[in-house]
Amino acid sequence: MFTFLFFLALLVLVRPIYAQQSLLFSGAKDPITDISRQVLLEAYQRMGIEIQTQQFPSVRSLVTANSGKTDGELGRIKGIEADYPNLLRVPVVINRVEGVVFLREIIKI
Repeated sequence: MFTFLFFLALLVLVRPIYAQQSLLFSGAKDPITDISRQVLLEAYQRMGIEIQTQQFPSVRSLVTANSGKTDGELGRIKGIEADYPNLLRVPVVINRVEGVVFLREIIKI
């Protein structure tokens, strides 16, 4: 009984510990990443967390996030974590890219 009351008192008396309230994300310099940035800014703002972003060339952005210099990447393709083992994929879609080809005439491939 004493143990239960002790833990209950800890829950009531100890103030909650919060993670840092500002995160730094890196991203490539391209329009697609800009869209991901806007989505994440809005999502984190709704949670009360401020984010900042830095733009780098594509590979440098990945290396920066993988080394821990930033808190994460703005958006990458599924499977990239195999080459960058310190990155953990968060399976939430924030952007989708679909390729489309338009031709003036029919060609045989």
